[in-house]
Amino acid sequence: MFFVTKANQDYLVVKRNSRDNGITIGARSPETEAASAAFISERATVQETLKATELTLLELIRQYKALKLPRAMPKPVRVLRELDIANLLGHDFMVVGPTLLLLTNLKQVVALKG
Repeated sequence: MFFVTKANQDYLVVKRNSRDNGITIGARSPETEAASAAFISERATVQETLKATELTLLELIRQYKALKLPRAMPKPVRVLRELDIANLLGHDFMVVGPTLLLLTNLKQVVALKG
């Protein structure tokens, strides 16, 4: 979201992606100012959360490499993620083998940080 000046009037524009030309939401007003401020605030919060998550993941990667622990493969991780979203882990699905060690450790880390 950003303001663009056209014909001596400022308009709030929303772009969905880098290739998008943008959609004009409306002329500058208290409502568009509030929408822009809310967007900027939420974006900053999301960026801070993402940075914290990246740092946590980098630390976990360093620990796993140092301890030579098994790594989760991409396809099983996607399946486990979908099962978790469907709330099936621990009820209708059982994980065994090296992936169990990985998931148990990650669950403990999340519990400690939460």
